[in-house]
Amino acid sequence: MKSHNIVVTKEEIIKSNFYNRPHIVLLGAGASRAAILNGDKNGKVLPLMDDFVDVMNLEEFFNKKNIVINNRNFEEIFSDLSENPKHKNDCEELEKIIYDYFSTLELPNEVTIYDQLILSLREKDVIATFNWDLFLVQAIKRNINIAQPPTVLFLHGNVSVSFCEEHEIVGSNGINCIKCRKPLKKTKLLYPIKQKNYNNDPFIKKEWEALESKLKYGFMFTLFGYSAPETDKEAITLIKDAWNPENKRMEFYEVIDIKSEFELEKNWVEFDPYRHANYLKHFKESWLGTYPRRTGEAHHFRHFDGRPLSPNELPDLKNLDNLQYWITKLVEKE
Repeated sequence: MKSHNIVVTKEEIIKSNFYNRPHIVLLGAGASRAAILNGDKNGKVLPLMDDFVDVMNLEEFFNKKNIVINNRNFEEIFSDLSENPKHKNDCEELEKIIYDYFSTLELPNEVTIYDQLILSLREKDVIATFNWDLFLVQAIKRNINIAQPPTVLFLHGNVSVSFCEEHEIVGSNGINCIKCRKPLKKTKLLYPIKQKNYNNDPFIKKEWEALESKLKYGFMFTLFGYSAPETDKEAITLIKDAWNPENKRMEFYEVIDIKSEFELEKNWVEFDPYRHANYLKHFKESWLGTYPRRTGEAHHFRHFDGRPLSPNELPDLKNLDNLQYWITKLVEKE
């Protein structure tokens, strides 16, 4: 029996592969912006809600339609339009404009945070994303030959995903349902902030139910680039009820965001009754960046065995082939 003061070496961490509870990662728009700070492969910028109208050049659209926006957040503008039947066609046009723009975004060729994220998680783990862009799917496709990816849940739809309501089959755009052979339907992207009832959309309901199930069983919860806006009260309630911080005495969560620690603590204090949280500015500082593919084992060694850990940080590599080669030493032990 090993003494509790014996350090867990990097080699022991690499060889360990015994923890089966999922690590759940929740992605907000800040994660996608962090992945392409200098723009996508073609220099296109990912819009956030605060600069959405400017980045998407929507002011011309609103002027043409005689819609007064008064420098408001895009979600507020869309919510008001969706409540007025005369703007039904305008809402459909907006969705198409957004769909077309997000469908053209491409990851740069070099390593991005999404490549690091996908390769740092195992098949048992979960990524739930609010983002519409293709980056997560593109990262999965270009790394799938290295390791099976985690489960991915799209909480607000996605431009790469389609769905058969009758058979609850999820697939890529342009393919048919494997059961009825009918074309899968594109997922909806825009939801009025005043009535974000996720149960009204079969696809979204299915994704949220899956996330709730995983959160109840999860041992670690990473929130990356998600600011918990006032407009997402329903989402926050669903997440908190599923994670149930009062029952997570030994579990852990961390927040990766560029906001100040004071502001983040204020936003997430209800999730941390036992003061287990870490508030970080960079992915590389997280458990995933420090113990890729072994966060569960590292958590167990530290909190159940009481043993200090040697880190096994993701290397700062720009070439994707080099990162994939580095990851294979972990995959080979799984």
